[in-house]
Amino acid sequence: MSYCSIAGAIGLAITLSVSTSTLFASNKEEVIETYGDKLNKNRIANKIRLSENEGEISKIANQAAKVSSKVDQAGNRKIYGNEFNPSIGIILNGKYSAYSQSDSEIKGFGIGHEGERGSEGLAMDHSELNFSASIDDKFTGSLTAAIASHGGSDHVELEEAYIKTSPGFNLPVGLSIKAGRAFWTLGYLNEHHAHADDFADRPLPYRAFLNKAFNDDGIEASFIFPTQLYFEIGGGAFRGADFPGGNSSNEHHAHHEEDDHHEEDAHHEEDDHHEEDAHHEENDHTEEGASAYSLFARIGGDIGMNQTWRIGGYWLSSNVRGRESNEHNISFYGSSDLYVADFRYTWAPTGNARNKELIIQGEVFFRSEQGTYNDEGGNAYDVAFDDSASGWYAQSVYKFHQQWRVGYRYTALRSPGTPTGLIGTDLDSEGYNPYIHSIMADWTNSEFSRIRLQYNNDKTAKGQTDNQLILQYTMSIGAHGAHKY
Repeated sequence: MSYCSIAGAIGLAITLSVSTSTLFASNKEEVIETYGDKLNKNRIANKIRLSENEGEISKIANQAAKVSSKVDQAGNRKIYGNEFNPSIGIILNGKYSAYSQSDSEIKGFGIGHEGERGSEGLAMDHSELNFSASIDDKFTGSLTAAIASHGGSDHVELEEAYIKTSPGFNLPVGLSIKAGRAFWTLGYLNEHHAHADDFADRPLPYRAFLNKAFNDDGIEASFIFPTQLYFEIGGGAFRGADFPGGNSSNEHHAHHEEDDHHEEDAHHEEDDHHEEDAHHEENDHTEEGASAYSLFARIGGDIGMNQTWRIGGYWLSSNVRGRESNEHNISFYGSSDLYVADFRYTWAPTGNARNKELIIQGEVFFRSEQGTYNDEGGNAYDVAFDDSASGWYAQSVYKFHQQWRVGYRYTALRSPGTPTGLIGTDLDSEGYNPYIHSIMADWTNSEFSRIRLQYNNDKTAKGQTDNQLILQYTMSIGAHGAHKY
């Protein structure tokens, strides 16, 4: 097919009065400009500019022509096809784990299921199915479903499902809004999927305070200032159904109300029934709307040509209506405020991070809670609690070869005080502060595959050392977007 026929396919009248090379480059740009007002330009521009042969450009041009013709005749609303949508990717994640101790509980904290130590032996970790696309000129969308094994059976979990405004939404420059379910802006690691981490497991503060990650249902707005330094602020409102807010079903109270109900005689049974209905109606009403809120600010920049840095501060406040942990034996009702500060520094000695790179990062957590704890396993109910806990980690990862990296991480928790009513339960820290030393080495064959070996010297239980060995693989199939900074 000649260059003239390509131009005709996309409705362009061009004169063949230029050289072959010039016309080839011009043809690419004409496809973009012709359909740029009818499509999101970014959706075709990259495809065309990366094409180096006439046939590919012709095919893309024909697709663009078909999409642009789908216009609602009753008005100016444009109907977009999905010729360039969506991007689909799969993450395969598995590991082999060996532990020297049969049990490794983090005393003094209520740990959710995801925050517990993984199962021993061969196991599938969270494998993911990702869909993402430019919905139209005003929105993008993304969905991530994870397939995980819990209790010997496989489950599909919805990790993320959100929409986000695009520049075409005509918000002030730098402002964006995200709504749905997502890994929200809270510290450094929380925004990232676990398969993108530098270590095979998350540090202790994420396990104890966030059940590995915070991905509640909600909405978040952020604004990046038009300054020389990177400066971003934002905040969000959330349902409050995810750690540290926990679930809001009040299953614990419902269970005990049912037991009390059976102990009453027939005369009081009807009255109790009406009181229970009223109680649940009141709870259902309080669960409407948001019960968790966040604020954040972070700043960063470059140092010379081969160094970068960023620091941030974050706050998450939750009205906790029944956070369950430790296999549902422990529940908490009250208020929780979590403060996080993070720091990240990167240095590429050769100026090219693909060859050599040093990464230093760390986060500090501080949690303050007021309310009541229940520990069914320890027969402790409605124990008043008003105290704080903290945790942190620091890590360094060095890429000494294009395919090889090594890293070290130290993570620790400071346990809260133990109220008298909780002494002898799983929430009794016995004055001990857990910590873990970790070293790792990983081999990256390409951007789509990585194998990692990690050793943990785990001292989360008082008077006990758990030597842990983890062999992990992470493979990516299909489209996979670049990870955040």
